[in-house]
Amino acid sequence: MRPGARFDGSPVDWERLADVISQSVRSDLPLPNALEALAEDCPDRATKSAFRQLATLISRGMSLQDGLRRISNAQSRELRAILEAGTLCPQPGEALSRLLKLRSHYQESLFDLRAVLGYPILCGLVIMAGLPILLSQWLTSGFSLINLANYPDIWSVSAPDCSSTSSAEIVVQVSVWWLASLLFLVFIVLATAVLLVIAVGPTRLSSASWIYRMPLVGTYYRMAALSYLAGVMAELLDQGVRMPAALSAAARVSRWPKLKKALEEASRGTEEGIPLGEAMAKSPWMSATFLAFLADSSQTIPLEERFRALCSLFDRQVSSLRAVLERNLTGIMLLGLIPALMPLFAWFVAVQSCLATFTW
Repeated sequence: MRPGARFDGSPVDWERLADVISQSVRSDLPLPNALEALAEDCPDRATKSAFRQLATLISRGMSLQDGLRRISNAQSRELRAILEAGTLCPQPGEALSRLLKLRSHYQESLFDLRAVLGYPILCGLVIMAGLPILLSQWLTSGFSLINLANYPDIWSVSAPDCSSTSSAEIVVQVSVWWLASLLFLVFIVLATAVLLVIAVGPTRLSSASWIYRMPLVGTYYRMAALSYLAGVMAELLDQGVRMPAALSAAARVSRWPKLKKALEEASRGTEEGIPLGEAMAKSPWMSATFLAFLADSSQTIPLEERFRALCSLFDRQVSSLRAVLERNLTGIMLLGLIPALMPLFAWFVAVQSCLATFTW
């Protein structure tokens, strides 16, 4: 498990702890003895400490659910929510193991953005490094051409003076194209800065509302969050957790602020007897696919199976979006080469305009 899930200041392998609990319960072993024995073989000091504390709490008569709640008090908000969600299930060890694997898969999908954004960021950095130098050189060439236009004797002794109107047109052409290039460069700088921020901390940004409003990356974050939600709901419902409690637990696990609020409202709605599809349809941003799968139908497919199908569907969409993101973002950043051609084109037009004046 990635660093961040900590116990007494050190990272804890919570997936291993959950697997140990699950296997011990499945094998009908005394849980305190199994935890103490496995703690001896655990090379990780933090995980060993968590094993022993949980074993001590259970040996004192505390239930496994209460023991997990006790040791989860020192964890991060998200991890504490996952541990509390696992305690709602009749088999907390097995449920916790699956929930932690879902969380790990969700984080991995966000960390995959680093590889996706690599080429766009590289293109942006190259453009930022080279384009200002080219712009300054072409701007100097443009003004040099304007000066040549004012002194046509350099071109031909018998050539007439270029009109002031022609010189003014050259100034306008060079200035407009150079200004357009400068504005495009500012856009490239801002886009590269945003992509760098996303690449540095993709999981931290999952709790920021603005990331979900971005045109391409925001769609990726939304699909990943909905896949994670569907997986959590499928696991909780499969373990026999009541719908309002499952929605409330999923709201605490979710990192998307709007999704968290929608789940809390849906939990209150289902507690009042409102169908799940109708309760979640009150959120205007909710995915139409999500609502269609949860709508009441004559089919006898249980809700946990529908959530499991949604999880698989959104997971495939995340995989396809990964390729689309890399291709589209790289193409957008490569458009930064257009400003590199704008001043050259303006310089060429200015040359043609001045030569046309000299031919008269």
